[in-house]
Amino acid sequence: MTNKLIAVGCIMCGVAVALGAFGAHALKQTVEPNLMDTWRTATTYLMFHGVAVIALSSFATRFHSKDIVAPTIGIVIGALLFCGSLYAIVLGAPSVMGAITPIGGILWIACWLTLSYRFFKSTNVISHD
Repeated sequence: MTNKLIAVGCIMCGVAVALGAFGAHALKQTVEPNLMDTWRTATTYLMFHGVAVIALSSFATRFHSKDIVAPTIGIVIGALLFCGSLYAIVLGAPSVMGAITPIGGILWIACWLTLSYRFFKSTNVISHD
């Protein structure tokens, strides 16, 4: 499962780069500046969380896998909801899509707090060898 999550994280990062380029070149001339800010926010968060998925999946081999894998999957789902809804709004989806964005954000917060708790409770030590 961790290898698949690493692959998903890499896909998230690649999509973030592609959508960032699309926004900078194709959308910049066609959407309002505040919508470009929304696009950049979605792209930045997608990239950060993609990198986080890669890192967390790598840690899963040293810690109890289930303690990290479930919240990491939640981070991926949060990215789909948060970033996906922002991209959809910029591309002209109904503004009701904005109601989905905070669901993704709340899921991210819950997953990060869960991970924090699980790392604090873990008896495994990350070594530097």
